[in-house]
Amino acid sequence: MYALTQWQGGDDFYYLDRQCGPLVKEMIEVMSDGGISITDSDTDSESERCFCDIKFKLSSDGAFIAAAEGACGFQGKFPCPWCMCPKNELGQEKEHPAKTHKYLCNASHLPSHLNSTHPPFPFKCPICAKRFATQDDCDEEEELVGHAAKEFRKSHDQFHKRVPVFPLEPEDIIPCTFHYLVACVKHCWTHGIGDYIKDEEMGTRISNYLCKKCGVVMDVMKVGKGSTAKACKLVSLGGEQARAVASHYELFLKAVYGLPDDYDHNNPPAGTKKFNAEQFKLTAYVGDRLVNMWNCVATQMHDRTDEPLSLNRLPGTAAEIELKAKELRIATKMYRAAYRAAFGETAFKPYTHIGKHLSEHQTRLQYDVKDYSAEAQEHQGKIMKGFTKKQNGRLSKADKNGVKGASYIQQSSEAYQVKVAAEVAHPHLVKQGYRRKQQRHKEEVQKRIEKAEKWGDDVCEASIPELGLKTEVANGKAVLAVELLLKEAEADKAAGTAV
Repeated sequence: MYALTQWQGGDDFYYLDRQCGPLVKEMIEVMSDGGISITDSDTDSESERCFCDIKFKLSSDGAFIAAAEGACGFQGKFPCPWCMCPKNELGQEKEHPAKTHKYLCNASHLPSHLNSTHPPFPFKCPICAKRFATQDDCDEEEELVGHAAKEFRKSHDQFHKRVPVFPLEPEDIIPCTFHYLVACVKHCWTHGIGDYIKDEEMGTRISNYLCKKCGVVMDVMKVGKGSTAKACKLVSLGGEQARAVASHYELFLKAVYGLPDDYDHNNPPAGTKKFNAEQFKLTAYVGDRLVNMWNCVATQMHDRTDEPLSLNRLPGTAAEIELKAKELRIATKMYRAAYRAAFGETAFKPYTHIGKHLSEHQTRLQYDVKDYSAEAQEHQGKIMKGFTKKQNGRLSKADKNGVKGASYIQQSSEAYQVKVAAEVAHPHLVKQGYRRKQQRHKEEVQKRIEKAEKWGDDVCEASIPELGLKTEVANGKAVLAVELLLKEAEADKAAGTAV
């Protein structure tokens, strides 16, 4: 996986359209040719060339996807990038029509030329019903500017006369599971923890838990302007820290509810207020469902590789893909039902709704949906942005002897070339390193298990990702089919109770 673009603009369509223009041009050429012709780098013979079909996929966070579609972020009438779900129905389990490239173009008052089987004309705008019979009708309409353009974006959720940046159907744009899970943790924190932090004493207690249990150290002056309570309300977490907060979600709930650490929500002691006990139990269940969903996303369908040729993972079988999609559908549905019961439908955000589409995307992919997500490039992208903005000026700076050193980007490029050459020359060392990495991973999992057992009640149910829902497939048949059916019935029951 390689980073093809570095988006340095804000969440804006025009920045993205300008920076990705050359890449989009290449994509259109490949799509028009039906694929690309490749050959072995060691031979130039035409007989050795082969033609490969190319299927483009895009994965990123919600802001990037909305901008790529020409939409106005998550503030429009239909904030979901994949379906026509209205903003006031995000918390409902209704089915809505899917968005298409044709819809996005027509809502911008332009024809769609992506699907050659359907003629672009005539068409009408799906929002205002304005009809366009020919290209001349489109050309006659002048592009809106100023206040008129702003009102058009507000009513149509699209930029006037702007096609989506990437020539892809929305079904080929995959939600990033990393940003999805982190956003879910943030929403659960806001409604379950942040809204109940009343004073500095409670804020200090929560801050100490964040530091001790999750390794989160906040700059109180920068985040909360000196107020610990305000800083704890505005917590924004990364991957490992967000997972740690989800694991200890019940511990934070006990702190804000003023309950002892050994409080059992299934058997509350005498004297506990009924409303507090019931609300605590509902909110704690949201944390358990969130961790279970995280485990389901993180669990791989299988660990088969094409060894001894290489150590690349093999695609999943049809049965494995179907079972994984079913697990995702159940896990996300149970999380939404718990979230709805605890916080209400009005607390749903676009990211909460996006979980409905994870299982749909999984059915169209060969590997786990998380393997297509953007988190693989998240850290590298931040480093490259730092190099580009701050450190690349070294090219023009000379030392005391007048010698100019290579830029950090050039150094990293040369180091990468050396690494690739070494791997080609010594493949046995690559395999050895991979096995060592696997062993270290198993040791880390074991340490987490021992740590969880030591903490006892401080850790929520299924707090270790590797101990979550497991999948086994034997002879193409789902071993856990009965268990999944039971969980699906439980999810339907929970959804019905919440409604």
